[in-house]
Amino acid sequence: MAIKVMIFRNTLIRSAFTGLLIIGVLTFVLNMLALVLPVYMLQMYDRVLPSSSFATLAYLTLIAVAILGVLGAIEGIRQVVVQRVGARLEVDVGQRLLAASLAGSAQGHDAASLLRDLGQARSFLSSPVFSALLDAPFAPLFLLIVFMIHPMLGGLVLLGIGVLLVVTLMNQWALSRPQQRSSDGAAIAGHLVMAFTRNGEAMRAMGMSGNAIGIWGDVTANALNAQDRATRANAVFSGFSRFIRLVVQLGILGLGAYLVLKQEITAGMIFATSLVSARALGPIDNLIAGWKGLLQTIISLREINRALNDVKDDGHKLPLPAPLGQLSFEKVIYVPPGAAEPTIKGISLPVKAGEAICIVGPSGAGKSTMAKLASGALKPSHGTVRLDGSDFQNWDAGERGRHTGYLPQDVELLPGTIAQNIARLDPRASPDEVVAAAELAGVIELVKKLPNGFDTRVGPGGMPLSGGQRQRIALARAVFRMPRLVVLDEPNSHLDAEGETALNSTIVKLKAAGSTVIVISQRSGVLQSVDQILFMRDGQIAASQSREEALAHLIPGQRASEMVPRAAVGA
Repeated sequence: MAIKVMIFRNTLIRSAFTGLLIIGVLTFVLNMLALVLPVYMLQMYDRVLPSSSFATLAYLTLIAVAILGVLGAIEGIRQVVVQRVGARLEVDVGQRLLAASLAGSAQGHDAASLLRDLGQARSFLSSPVFSALLDAPFAPLFLLIVFMIHPMLGGLVLLGIGVLLVVTLMNQWALSRPQQRSSDGAAIAGHLVMAFTRNGEAMRAMGMSGNAIGIWGDVTANALNAQDRATRANAVFSGFSRFIRLVVQLGILGLGAYLVLKQEITAGMIFATSLVSARALGPIDNLIAGWKGLLQTIISLREINRALNDVKDDGHKLPLPAPLGQLSFEKVIYVPPGAAEPTIKGISLPVKAGEAICIVGPSGAGKSTMAKLASGALKPSHGTVRLDGSDFQNWDAGERGRHTGYLPQDVELLPGTIAQNIARLDPRASPDEVVAAAELAGVIELVKKLPNGFDTRVGPGGMPLSGGQRQRIALARAVFRMPRLVVLDEPNSHLDAEGETALNSTIVKLKAAGSTVIVISQRSGVLQSVDQILFMRDGQIAASQSREEALAHLIPGQRASEMVPRAAVGA
């Protein structure tokens, strides 16, 4: 079976090339030194015993022990090198997978699952099965040595290798489908656990926990059943391969004795042949015994390879001048992965630098998708989004991100302190910059009330925050270092009156500093701080009004999403 491991290429192969070369050289030396035992046995029976020479016995034993000591040292060195190569590849490939996931260029691939697959592959490198894979290419050499001792012995070993290869193919046929089902089921079960955990409160409130546990149990049971079938099949073939190997070893001793009686070989050749044939048969036998782990690693590498093939390497891009904040959509269409209809349908929209606009409309109109496109979180399927005339795709993502602030609709703070979250995890951020962002977002008083102020930890094991608190801290993160483009998706959905007042003040300050602000909102409280209101419907801009026009026709208590522009009345 051909195993395509495409991740070992380009920069990845170069990053581990020296280690792989060392492993190859050490493996060659190990297999050559392994001949010391057959040679020792041959000399013992053919020279030492007939001559009764104690001196020859002593010298041969000392030489053999010294060589075995070198062999053990080299084996240890090889394991260390293999471990380091595995760690190096896990870091290099893991960084690419995580970067691709965060950049959105590996859509359809779960980063956590891929990193688990990568850990499985790295663990496999330290397993006996990988050592068997390294030693397998030397099996023909040992087979040739057996043929040189006697053709009949070589034929017997060749027959044994042929039978073991057939067993290997049968083992692969029996294991491939249940192992794939087990792997897929385990991945689905993992996704279910994460989804249920995120929605634990709602599930408890509505009594859904029992149903959720039942669904997880069914998926896990099916995966374990498939795993059990694979384990049983592998055990059967592993036991049969061990039986074949022992029969061949026994046959070598019996046939060797027959050839000695016929005086075609010496007694020492019997034991030398037995040891050499073990080196030829051993790797295949070990591969069959560990085939389940090998197959799981192949599945993991296949998923990693598929994800890496889906990653578009944008390469290094020359830095562009710092933008003023002029944003433009040019015939932008966005079709979500797997969807038949576009969410955004050919929108063209210019936004001047320093202008603040609010996009309103009913649920499902495409407002949040517009926010993600405007911030660079999504790439348009067709058309172009430009910042100061430059296509978003012409910007280096990290460079563009320094000039962009984004507050998503669903806010989740990252594990760390409040200061680290506001500073976007930048270790070079100064305390003054963090405080300035907090003041701009109006969260200084909120942070002061926390147990450790800016050093309060959030995330797993940290202090739980309310939805409004998370939203306000995320706003400070969005305006960190006064970006030229700020996109706020439902920034006031969890805010009280005090928080909404602080939000409006932040928008006014951003405009005064020349930043462009895009606001998505269902509530009308934010309208007083923007310059223009855009009405979205069915993935298109249906109409637009100035702030004065919109506020003049706003009914007290009316939500922004319920407003109907005058141009659309009766349409």
